[in-house]
Amino acid sequence: MKIEMKHKLGHIAAATLMVCGASAFASVDTLDQGEALLTNGYVLSGLDGDVTMTYSKTMTVMMNTLKAEFSSIGGGVDDVTTRIGPSGFPQYVSIRASAPVSGLRHDLADDALTALAVETQGGVRLRTVKNAVTNGAGWLNITDLKVDLKAKIVYADIDGANGVGFVNDHALWTFDSISGPSVIDLAGIPAPGGVMPPNRVDFQHITSGLFLVKSSDLDSIFVKALNLNSIGRTVTQNVNDRSKNGGSGFGNISSSVSVTAVPEPSAYALMGVGLAGVALFGRRRAAH
Repeated sequence: MKIEMKHKLGHIAAATLMVCGASAFASVDTLDQGEALLTNGYVLSGLDGDVTMTYSKTMTVMMNTLKAEFSSIGGGVDDVTTRIGPSGFPQYVSIRASAPVSGLRHDLADDALTALAVETQGGVRLRTVKNAVTNGAGWLNITDLKVDLKAKIVYADIDGANGVGFVNDHALWTFDSISGPSVIDLAGIPAPGGVMPPNRVDFQHITSGLFLVKSSDLDSIFVKALNLNSIGRTVTQNVNDRSKNGGSGFGNISSSVSVTAVPEPSAYALMGVGLAGVALFGRRRAAH
């Protein structure tokens, strides 16, 4: 009987340690919008938010020089300010493009939720016509950004005219700096039925200094898709020049992401069973 009780206690203790120590191991996964995901003892759900790219002054000058049309596609939302220029045609003053968050790649270990990458759905289309800086009409779609916060790379789906074609998850931009915490401590999140504050957690990031990962993309993507001539190419090259406009490059990308994190109920139940088993064994030993 004593041997049997020891075996039972061993199983109970092992189960308890598995639950209590689960967060000691990193668990990398992706939470998609509308999905509930069990990760290392927490149920993550309710993914929401958006990612906004704000064009730099140099990028805005490029758009005006090319007389390029800017529009949102596939779930993206554009926010532009224009004015009538000296030539009597509208000019962009500011350009912002937002897209809803579709996925959050994360790492969860020791109650710390780390944002690794933010994925979006939708994007923008740039369209040109024949003028003084182009050889003819062209268009370029940049959609479904994935901002890799760890590698400092922005991936995008590229689709362009004039033989560019479609490229999935292309490493388009790198960024020089990032502000905002990427790690949130979930230790204060309440157990089911708890009275702690709401279990909604938020990530806020701004990535600045966007430049092409490969300088050759200037010609193989932007110049080719938008059908630029040598003048148009020079204007576009200025955007990717770190000596221009304080090294802001194409602009910055801000991310606002929120998610619900709840300790998984069965984990607490199993912990309760384990602790009860330890207490029971202790009482029986005292009785003997």
